[in-house]
Parts: sequence; structure tokens; C-alpha cells
Amino acid sequence: MTEAGAIPSLPPANFFDPYYHAFHVPFVFVLGTIFGSFFNVCIYRIPMGVPLSMPRSHCYRCGRAVRWHDNIPLLSYWILRGRCRHCGARFSIRYFGVELLTGLLFSLVFARVGYSLALIPALVFISLLVIATFTDIDHWIIPDRISLGGLGAGLLLAAVWPIAQAPGNPLVGGILGPELFRDVPGRWRPLADAVAAAAIGFGALWSIGWLGSIIFGKEAMGVGDMKLFAMFGAFCGLENLVYILLLACVIGTVVGLGLIARDRIWHGRPVPAALASYGGDPAAAEALAAVHPLGAEEQQVVLAALTAPGVVGPLRHHLTFGPPLAVAGCIVYLFGPRLAAWFETIMFGLDRLG
Repeated sequence: MTEAGAIPSLPPANFFDPYYHAFHVPFVFVLGTIFGSFFNVCIYRIPMGVPLSMPRSHCYRCGRAVRWHDNIPLLSYWILRGRCRHCGARFSIRYFGVELLTGLLFSLVFARVGYSLALIPALVFISLLVIATFTDIDHWIIPDRISLGGLGAGLLLAAVWPIAQAPGNPLVGGILGPELFRDVPGRWRPLADAVAAAAIGFGALWSIGWLGSIIFGKEAMGVGDMKLFAMFGAFCGLENLVYILLLACVIGTVVGLGLIARDRIWHGRPVPAALASYGGDPAAAEALAAVHPLGAEEQQVVLAALTAPGVVGPLRHHLTFGPPLAVAGCIVYLFGPRLAAWFETIMFGLDRLG
């Protein structure tokens, strides 16, 4: 209740004012799902060298274009029950998962960074991580358009002073930044941190890969991971690279042990024909084999593999380091100060015990 004669306060006319925060959170989530739908296209097309704009989204079995009302993020998948409207072909639940994950990550970034220009590099960084993660899972590569393109974007954003010094931007933060770059003019410190971190990040993973190739006698680190880590430096700064690398090693170890355990559990178990998921229709196998140009003998091998049951044999795991790096990068970017404080507390405690 306002006092007599007082002018009641009115809501701000600008919709982007923090007064409307309750509306901004779902707005950012919906925006994230829309971008997630586009990221699905990037994940599928970039490794294949297919343009992102053409052809239009279509069913990969019948070739019919997906109508606009069948391409609404999240909703269309459930309305159509994950199937093509025309031929009934199943669409992977992964499409829905990427849209949902991107929406949740955008909302989390907004909750952590808030109303700051630092929201721009944060959303760009998270978007690149989503594309890089699933591309590496599917194709075992991280395209240069993502890693080197992201590196360029990170350096460009670090050179824009209002964005680089905005609250929530991790560049030139913590302990190392002010100490290492104190002789650099303040306007250029974020860019100096980004350049140094990108170079050291690439060199660090290159050194680890070189040492691993000597120990194991084979390639131990892909160049794509090195470029991705350089991109991390451009967005996160030098100090955060240490936490990202440590956390990524922990995540990669846990995932690797889980895959080994799964291999031992499932080894030797009988499995049905792969074609069972297609309803036992031989035509589906032929359509699947026709996706890529194969010779007659190769097609027979593919059809036999799809129609004949067997057992789970020994698996040789290809453990890509890109996804653990991406997960660790996301965690450190959003919760870096807390992780740094936790790490310093542990190190201080160990020092006192020593």
C-alpha cells in the first residue's frame, strides 16, 4: 500500500529490465532449445561437409522435407512420437536430448552470469561445447570450424573491452592474471590472457600427446583436442586451464573404467539381429545399406550383419578426450571461483599436514 499522495511505482517499460527476471528465465530456455535444434543440424552436417542452410531438414529415409510445424523444438518430437510424419521412420531421441540440454545450459548460464555483457561469450562458449561434444562422440573428430572458429571468436571477444571486463567474464581473474599481466595496459590484459592461455593450452596437450605416443607406441592425443583446448584458453584464461585439465582427466578416467566394466559384463552375451530394431523388414536393411555407395559384396556383408544374430565380442574402446574436456570446461567456466576456492582449501590443508 502506498502512502497518501505518493506516486505508485510502475513496472519498467523495457522488457529486458531485471524486474522481469521471472519471464527471462523461460525465455532463455526456449531460446536455447531453438539453438539446440540448429546445433543438431551442425552436429550432423559439418563433419560431412554439407552446407548448413541447404537442403532443408528432411527425413533421411523417404527424403520428404520436414514442415515448419513438425520442426518445433521439443514439442514436435513428442507430438510425432519421434517418427517421420510421412514414412514413420524413427528419429533418434538424441535430437530431443540436444535441444533439452541446450535449453537447460542456456538457462544455467543466464542464472550464473546474469545481466552482464559477459553473457555473450558465455553463451558462445557453451554452444561450441555442445557441438564439439556430440560431433566427437559421433565422428571422433572436432571440426576446425568449431575449434579454430571458436578460438577466433574467443580472441575477438577478449579484445572488446566492455565485454572482456564485464562481471562474470573469467579472463584475467584469480591469482595468475593480475600477477602475470601487470605490465600490460589494463585494456589489453584480457586479450593478453586469452592469447597466452590459447598458446600454452595447445602446447600443453601437444606435449601430453607426444609423451603418450612414446609411452604407448601410438597416437595418444588427437590434434582436434589440442585445438579445442586452445579455444578453451581464449574463453577461460590461463588459470582456469589448470582446473579444466585436472577435472577432464578425472572425468575421462571414470568414463573409461565404466566402459571397461560394461565390456566385461556384456562380453559373450547373445544379441538379436540388428535389423530387429527396424521391425525385421529386409527392405529397411537395403535402404540402410544404400545410404552409402557399396559394392555387391559389401552390401551382402552389411545385410548379413543386420539380419544375423550373434554374441557380444571383445570391444576395443576409442576413448575420445573431447567430451571430458567439454564437460570440464563447462563446469569450470560456470563454477570456476568455487572450484578454485575448494582447490586452494585442499592444498592449504595438505600443506599444513606436511
